[in-house]
Amino acid sequence: GPFEVVSSHAFDVAEYRGAYYGDLGLAVVRQLGEGTEARVSGTTGWASREFTEVYGGVAVGGLFLLGVTAAVEHCLERGPCGRLHGEATRITRGDLAEAAGGRSRWNVGVAVGHEF
Repeated sequence: GPFEVVSSHAFDVAEYRGAYYGDLGLAVVRQLGEGTEARVSGTTGWASREFTEVYGGVAVGGLFLLGVTAAVEHCLERGPCGRLHGEATRITRGDLAEAAGGRSRWNVGVAVGHEF
């Protein structure tokens, strides 16, 4: 169908054992034409106390991140692909937001690849 469950996870298994980040969300995917796809997703993220201490400077664990991503991708059959994407995230915990220098982050980019 037009919906996908999306998730990503990061474990630090070498230097900071126990440092973990994960997110879970829902994406809506639409075909805009042959080889062109639009995707919008919303996610929520959480981390272990070890993760926020090492990577954020504040030792708190739990749910603290909301994100929205939008992308349009076009691929030629067995050829080059291009993707325009944007992302907005919001840190919901004040202490983590202060350590990160603000609650909101924006990211916009272009990706180029090749399908084989």
